[in-house]
Amino acid sequence: MEQLAAQGEQLRRVDANMDKIHHDVNEADRNLQDLEKCCGLCVCPWKRYNKPRAKTYYDENHRPAPTQRPQSGLPNAPRQQGYGVTIDQPAVPGQGQYIQRILGDAREDEMEMNLQKTGQIVGQLHVMATEMNQEIRGHNEILERIDKKADANKIRIEAAQGRAEHIL
Repeated sequence: MEQLAAQGEQLRRVDANMDKIHHDVNEADRNLQDLEKCCGLCVCPWKRYNKPRAKTYYDENHRPAPTQRPQSGLPNAPRQQGYGVTIDQPAVPGQGQYIQRILGDAREDEMEMNLQKTGQIVGQLHVMATEMNQEIRGHNEILERIDKKADANKIRIEAAQGRAEHIL
């Protein structure tokens, strides 16, 4: 879980860096417009550059990336500390007996106790697996967003490079 959290932070930093690249490309675009101006004042009509307006990620979905990790989907669940990570425990009512008692002796009591402990461990593993699933889904969403931003940035950079070559 700790490694997934660290990976999520790395993905969020990459996502933020993609936004920074987009901002830098916008600034480069403005600088190219200044270079195209005649005497630095106005753009000559024959040198006017019409920016291609293909739909990009930034046109459609420009909103800041979430800075918080998604919360667990277990409402009203008590928190339990385990392996250095705080995990949610579903509120499970008493589970009754796991075995049918025949003799009512100490062996049956020990089996029942062992099965209850095993049930608790399996429940904790289920909660951990659910949290891992949520974290991985969040990572996949961030990766898709990064991919779209990378494509949009690539298109813009190629267009800016073509404009710069045309100016020179």
